[in-house]
Amino acid sequence: MIRLMEQRKYWYILSGALLLVAVVSLCVQGLNWGIDFTGGVMFDLHFDKPVTTSQLRSALSPLGLGESDITLDQKDASVAMVRTRVIDEETRVKVIAAMTEKVGKLTSEEVHLVSPSIARDLINLAFLAVGIAFVGMLLYITYRFEFKAAVTAIAALFHDAIITVGLFSITQMPVTSTFVAAILTILGYSINDTIVIFDRVRENLKFRKKEGLYEVVNTAITQTLTRWTNTTVTTLLAIASVYVFGGRTTRDFALALIVGVACGAYSSVFVASPLWFDWKLREERRRGIVAQPLTAAGARAARGRVLGPAAAGAAAGGGATTGAVGARAGVARAAGGPAAQRAGGAKGKAGKGGKGGGKGKGGKKGGKGSRKRR
Repeated sequence: MIRLMEQRKYWYILSGALLLVAVVSLCVQGLNWGIDFTGGVMFDLHFDKPVTTSQLRSALSPLGLGESDITLDQKDASVAMVRTRVIDEETRVKVIAAMTEKVGKLTSEEVHLVSPSIARDLINLAFLAVGIAFVGMLLYITYRFEFKAAVTAIAALFHDAIITVGLFSITQMPVTSTFVAAILTILGYSINDTIVIFDRVRENLKFRKKEGLYEVVNTAITQTLTRWTNTTVTTLLAIASVYVFGGRTTRDFALALIVGVACGAYSSVFVASPLWFDWKLREERRRGIVAQPLTAAGARAARGRVLGPAAAGAAAGGGATTGAVGARAGVARAAGGPAAQRAGGAKGKAGKGGKGGGKGKGGKKGGKGSRKRR
């Protein structure tokens, strides 16, 4: 059994440090909002032949627009959408001329202005979407499990979202509408692992007998660890391939998913479960139930191992060990006459308190030795 709850304070420290770095970066330098949120110009371009994003970017770079967002139509590579920051009319004309000269002949082009007011509305809608997701999950988890599980699961989701957003703040990568989609995807994936662990905890609590809360939660995490590892690794491998082999337009999206999925996998085991455990532990202590961390013997018993007599006696309070000592002492002093008889009897009486079977055997052996010498 993996004993994670006993070391939960270290996971709290690690998560607190990551959150602190993310929050400080957000407060000091903020986010690099993309044109989806700040406003800009969108070019809808139709060429007479298929084009590539590298061709379009090389045409925009001399105009200082090399970081513009470029998207090609998946079905028709001759159709491209270019989104730039706010530029004047003269620069727009230069963009069309550069495309015609360095990329190919344009069959049609459309220019759309994205005003800052529309961008602000998009920001508000993004926050609204995330808020609705949080509230919906809070209500559903409360209905299916309990309020404590819902609150701790949402707290873990906040943990994942803040760290992912903090990474974009530290690196100053542009935040676009695809980033919002990545955040929503991360929330859905992260809550899945958390629910699996909580479901196993609920099942273990149903069949709980004398097990402490430490043992219940540690057992649940151990039972789901294989699934947790397999799903996390396979998901990260798939997203990493998109990041490495995908185009420039999908790289930021893939990076957000990589960070978010990794944080979600971590928080499901090392944040949500310990938070629920501490809340539940405080509740049981108020009810007079004292939960202690598993001892080494208790951990072996939980794994289904059969303890030997000596270990069982130690767990019961040491009586068996005392009884065994009394038996051995009585045999060793069997030839010692009355003195040995008295010593053996004393040890035998001590042996009556244990479960090891040393009930007065030392006294009997001592008596026999005395009669033989006579």
